[in-house]
Amino acid sequence: DTANGSGNSTVINSTEGVLYAEISQVNEANSDRDISISDGTNDNVVRIKYSSSNILQATVRLSGVNIIAGSPAVTNKSFYRVAILWGIGSQKVFINGVQVASSTNASTFANSTITDLKFEYPQFGVQKFNGKVKSLQVYTTALSDAELTSLTTI
Repeated sequence: DTANGSGNSTVINSTEGVLYAEISQVNEANSDRDISISDGTNDNVVRIKYSSSNILQATVRLSGVNIIAGSPAVTNKSFYRVAILWGIGSQKVFINGVQVASSTNASTFANSTITDLKFEYPQFGVQKFNGKVKSLQVYTTALSDAELTSLTTI
């Protein structure tokens, strides 16, 4: 599949934003499966993945350091709504209407240009997403907790 218009700075804001997806895995694979937005490297990335151990992970990675992660166990083939917020002093993960992780790290992607939306791990073209996607959106501004709760509630 193809995501058109996914590689430009007017669609993705490096200072703040939200990556949202409503997804399910099609089977319990023995490999990681990712959806990511990044600067084209593995150092600056917002990432949703099904891990090889059947965990749904949502991560914000700045300058090579994971500053926030949410990791609930998942049920095979069930749909999950995931939102990851990033911004100066606020990073949050909401899954199915519940905030599962947060950080007040003052860092941001401001020194990087986040433009690449991929259905795989950012840099090496591995860990390709294998699942169903009902919705995938990138918001160019941070959303409130109430908006994130509403967006992700099933």
